[in-house]
Amino acid sequence: MTNRTSGTAGSGSDWCSIASDSTGAKLAAVAEYGDIWTSTDSGATWNKRTDDTDIAWRSIASDSTGQYLAAAADNTGYIWTSADSGVTWTEQTGSGAKNWYSIASDSTGQYLAALVSGSTVIWTSADYGVNWTSRSTPATTFWSWKSIASDSTGEYLIAGAYSRSVLTSSDSGAAWTAREPSGATYANWKAVASDSTGKYLVAVVDSGWIYTSSDYGVSWSESSAGGGGQNWTSVSSDSTGQYLALAGDGTDIWTSADYGTTWASHEVGGSTQAWQSVKISSDGKRIAAAVLGGDIYTGTR
Repeated sequence: MTNRTSGTAGSGSDWCSIASDSTGAKLAAVAEYGDIWTSTDSGATWNKRTDDTDIAWRSIASDSTGQYLAAAADNTGYIWTSADSGVTWTEQTGSGAKNWYSIASDSTGQYLAALVSGSTVIWTSADYGVNWTSRSTPATTFWSWKSIASDSTGEYLIAGAYSRSVLTSSDSGAAWTAREPSGATYANWKAVASDSTGKYLVAVVDSGWIYTSSDYGVSWSESSAGGGGQNWTSVSSDSTGQYLALAGDGTDIWTSADYGTTWASHEVGGSTQAWQSVKISSDGKRIAAAVLGGDIYTGTR
């Protein structure tokens, strides 16, 4: 992987999330109390799309074309959406001012799912983020939600929280099932990802192991990268679930070409870095990753 953005996309910003279209050509990234940036050439050049450092951006998601984007803001913020590849943005007040933490999109941008940190419900939208519905979960007390992912249709979803279970849904979030992989009961689930069908899933534990499923989350297999115990922050899957990308705070970038069974490390930028978000393209060939207080890196697997 090669640094493609130094000095062009808010170098040194507190990047917290990056999103990609299916090809890896169109990228979008958000920085906490920073801006939204987009690229149409796989990160070679970037355009700043917002100019409001009062918004605590937390997460961003893209449809398969890069046309429809959705960004979530923490600290009593809103969901924001774009229908023109990030050129203009609409604050969706129907989402309500909340501590939004993570957002996911289907392949069309119509169906969205999002998490509010410290809540018992998960939120979904079926109209490009205009209106939102709260969905009951097995949570009986406030959960510290961390990550949510969607299949290509928005029907199959997976969500993770700290000191809780992994949750899956097969009906666009209407109902949720708690999943507890063996050896990871009430783990600190930091990041989750899904293939295009929702069948192949991956979930990682902060300072722990990597878990993969090939049956919609019913059963799980454990694997490790770097011996386990890494401060994982983000994981991403291609459309098939075969090719995965993994990153953490103070780690290398790790990739898998066998559904997460084995992993290979890639030192990017000359040393381990505080990676906050990683995305792999649908074909598993392009990877983009963002560093907290650093740059955005792009490359090919």
